[in-house]
Amino acid sequence: MRSYPPLRGTPNGKGQSEYRNLSFIEGAGEGQLKYNGICAGPDGRLYCAPCSVSTVLVVDPGTRTLSFIEGAGVGGGENFVGFCVADEVRLYCAPCTASMVLIIDPETRTWIFIEGVGEGGRKYSGSCA
Repeated sequence: MRSYPPLRGTPNGKGQSEYRNLSFIEGAGEGQLKYNGICAGPDGRLYCAPCSVSTVLVVDPGTRTLSFIEGAGVGGGENFVGFCVADEVRLYCAPCTASMVLIIDPETRTWIFIEGVGEGGRKYSGSCA
């Protein structure tokens, strides 16, 4: 974990002050566009939508650890872009190039797909509940 000291009241050249206190949790893997969209689940963890990978990234801010829900994505392309909580229990991923909606149950760490949103690319991006 890298940590950077806070900068308090440092001018940014635009007449404003910048504040910085950053740290990183390592272990999400190498590559680009792996995840696109993040949502706070009902369990307090953060869930990242699988864009070009077949796993959902789960971030536990309390313990600063990462875990994965395997098999929830279809890999390759921009499959799911956006995440939201609905019905106070499940997380829903918007299908970008995927032909289905991804639904995650954080309590059981299981997933299902709802088929039928059609083939093709860039259908939906983002979610809201």
